[in-house]
Amino acid sequence: MKPSHVAEALEYECRAHRPVMLWGGPGTAKTSLARQFSKNGNRPHFEFTATMLDPVDLRGLMSIANGRTVWNPPIFLP
Repeated sequence: MKPSHVAEALEYECRAHRPVMLWGGPGTAKTSLARQFSKNGNRPHFEFTATMLDPVDLRGLMSIANGRTVWNPPIFLP
């Protein structure tokens, strides 16, 4: 997909309040496009490398609330 098409798709998804994940090989401008999109629209930008995390890192820790086990997601996730 061309970078201009990615920018259009990001705008569309943002207006629809849908989360977006850019996926592709190294050096395909994913990070640059996301940063530029965030900067141009004065939007928050969150990025992490999923391969650096275990699934349990994304699930968070358990605690007991009102007699039930609940998951507490990590604070670095939006």
